This record gives sequence, C-alpha cells and structure tokens, in this order.
Amino acid sequence: MHADPRYRGLLIGNASFPSDPHALPELRGPLVDLKELGQALTDDKVGLFSPGNILSLPDKEVHELRKNLDKFFSTAMREDVLLLYYSGHGRLDEYGELYLCASDTMLDTPRATALSAAEINNMIRSSAAATVVIVLDCCHSGAWKADVDLAAPVAGKGRYVLTSNRSTQLARDAEAEGQPSPFTEMLVRGLRHAEAAGHLTVSELYRQVHHWMTEGSPRPPQLSFIGEGDIAIARRGKNRQRKRPHQLGSRRLLAQPQAEQDNKKHAVQIVPDAATKEPIVFEESWTGDENPQEFSQYDDRIGPMAICLVFSGLFIWGYFSLSGLLAWVMIGLFILDMAAFANKADGLYPRRMLRQSMRPRTLRIDEEGITATDASGRQHVPWSMVASVVVKHADTIAWEHYPLALHLNLRNPDSSAPRVLYRPAGWPTGVTLPDVCRGQIWLKADDYVPICILGPMPEPRRVDMKNVIAIHGKISVHAYGSW
Repeated sequence: MHADPRYRGLLIGNASFPSDPHALPELRGPLVDLKELGQALTDDKVGLFSPGNILSLPDKEVHELRKNLDKFFSTAMREDVLLLYYSGHGRLDEYGELYLCASDTMLDTPRATALSAAEINNMIRSSAAATVVIVLDCCHSGAWKADVDLAAPVAGKGRYVLTSNRSTQLARDAEAEGQPSPFTEMLVRGLRHAEAAGHLTVSELYRQVHHWMTEGSPRPPQLSFIGEGDIAIARRGKNRQRKRPHQLGSRRLLAQPQAEQDNKKHAVQIVPDAATKEPIVFEESWTGDENPQEFSQYDDRIGPMAICLVFSGLFIWGYFSLSGLLAWVMIGLFILDMAAFANKADGLYPRRMLRQSMRPRTLRIDEEGITATDASGRQHVPWSMVASVVVKHADTIAWEHYPLALHLNLRNPDSSAPRVLYRPAGWPTGVTLPDVCRGQIWLKADDYVPICILGPMPEPRRVDMKNVIAIHGKISVHAYGSW
C-alpha cells in the first residue's frame, strides 16, 4: 500500500533543556517518542504518511522550531492533512497560556524562548490546509485553545486537538531510558492495532487510547475538534492480520461500533467519565544547591556595606585627626573588623553561607493536605486544620536572611495546650528557627507557621501551586514580600 501524498507531519521532541535545567529537568521519553511515532505513521501496512513527508525535530532551539513551523503551515495546500506532534515540557504562564518548551527555553522569559499555543494557532489560522491534527504529550496540554471563531466558516474538515492530559495535570515521562512516554506508547499501539472498519479515524484512535490509559490508573487523554465529520489517521486493510489481545500485554483491544456524526458543523469536547478523574497534585523538590539569591531577601538597610562605609569614615578621620599610636590602632581595628565580617555567616557573604547550609526538601499538595519532607522528618497538615495559606519571608534572628517559605495559619489552634512543630522542611542549618517553631509553644489565631522553604520557582509553577491549593483547600494563596 502507498502512503497518501496529502498527509504531512511535523514531529517535535525536546528532552534536554540546558538553558534552564532546574526548572526544566531532562526527560527520558521525547526522543524515543519521535522515533516510534514516526515509524508508526510511515509503516508500510498501516501508515498514511510517506517518510519524505515527515520532518522530525529533536532537541531544537526555539528559533529553529518557529522557522520550521511557519514553513510547515505556510506551504500547505488546501487538500493537505497536517499533523503537528510535540513531546516535552509544557508550562503555563500567569494567564493560563500554554507554552511548548524548546532546548533553549528559560521559564523567566517564556514569550521569547518558548512556543506559545497562541502563536502556533496564528500560523494554523493563516494556513490553507483543509485539516490540522495537533497531538501534545506534555504537562498542561489540555490548556491548548483551538482559537477558532465558531461563528465563522471553518476551512475544510477542521481542527483536531488530542492531548495527554487536562490543563491542570502533569504528563508522565518514560519510566526508563529507551522507553517512550506512556501516552505516546498508547498512541503508537493504537495506530498499529486499534480496531476499525476501513480506515482508523482520529476519534476512534482517541477512544482506544483513552480506554488503555484509564484501564490501570486513571489518567485520561483529551480530544476536542472543530469542523465537519472525522479524518482518517491510519490504514486498516480488510485482510490485515491483527495481534490478539494477549499479544499486547494486559491491555485489551476496544472495538469501535459507534458511527460518527458526519456533515454537521459543530464543536465537541469529549470528556471522560467522572469516575476516571485523576487527583490533582502539586509536587516540587529542591536539591539544596539552589542559589539563595533567587528565593531569599537580603536586608541591605543595616547591611555590611553600610558598616564598611562607617568604618572607612572612621579610618579617614583617625588618620588625619589623630597621631601616632591612635592612628595605627584605628588601622588595626579596621583590618580586624573587615576580616571578621568576611568570615561570619551573617557578614559579607550571607548568601554563600546560606547556600552551603540549605537542605534538600519536597513539598506535596494533594486532596489530603499539605506535606513537607526533608532529612529532619515529614510534616503533614490536613486541610481540616488549614485556615489560610501565605507565601512570605520567614522571620529569623539572623537579620540578613529571609528565606521565602510557605506558611500555614492553623484553624482554631488550641491555646490551652502546647503544640510541638517540626523544623520547617529545608530550613538552613545554623540559622535560628522562627519563634513559632522553637519547642513547645501556644499558637495564637493569627500565627503563621512556616512549613517549607520554597526555593526558586518559575511563575508557571507558582500558578500551579496556587491553583492546587485553591482547588483542594478552597482557599486562596496570599503573598507578602518578593513573590
């Protein structure tokens, strides 16, 4: 069987992000995803794409991705069926806009170093292609907005968006090196083996992948489309031999008897059954090696620079106003004082000392409550105990250090009995604990208890944290200081 020349694909996979490795850790799946999906799309038995009509872009910078995307859509003909696939990191900005990360993406400048859904939609809108299929295997992929005016005519058959998860969910990476990510693995299986009468359509592929993805642990993909009817995505020969269900491991093949609604212009969002809804979780870990300058406040109002200026003035005054022994005493005191400052944890290099004492830690927020863990132990606070949440700089007697921390105001604290609180996760060694955490104390209604030092966190992850707290705790997150 020959591939259909109208079918063209652009496959993007980014596994490493050296420009921002802390915020965008390396992934195992994307490069394997590109290889396996490309092979399935061009398979001589089931593929509708010819190898010459598939362009794979592994670990490319944003300017190269942008150039190839523009060429891909601008050179299309009306009869073309375009497939755009992305595997990698997806991030949301403060407005909920989805960005697809490139190898040089930095999350503090996403508009310049990442691809937004809005700019890709602009390219699609100006394309002459009859049909566009978008497949996303990344975190928050369900946030992709079709950006189509439903009152306006839709060119050709329309636009299809198949995503690995909802807008509030994180995607799963491959479990081991050399393996594809779970969603793309099921996508490839569906292209090769899903049952269909005649050609396999996008909607039939989605139903099969949804069935497999939610069979063991609920993690449903999403499908939305705007246009007319459905579109074929793979071949199904009448006499083609299929593997039996047991040949695919524990995953069963799903028959597709349901007919599609053809020749009706509509916008459909296929939503999985409520029973398959996956818990919404925020989880972030820090190694303890991060630069404290990015997440702590350094008070320069009474800092070492001011003291240096004072001593410099005293030295000049002593040199010109005093004579003999007194002048040399002033010089000696000045040198000794500067040496002491250079070696004190609370002296000239507070951030360096703070960095050396920071601890690895993990913060998890789920439907049960807020949990912070480090070497000192695990502290879990259920939502029933949480009255409000704030992000602010923790108070310490080390006046030059104000680490940014997640604080909890506990609901109805019992003032008649002392409460023992753990050391906040990640609290620097050698830095005095805040008053509310030192030993047994009586909490007041307006006390805020630090539970975890936050560490560097890009804006999209801050939004994620706030959203999860709002969903499960039914409370908003307030911020004081640099947040």
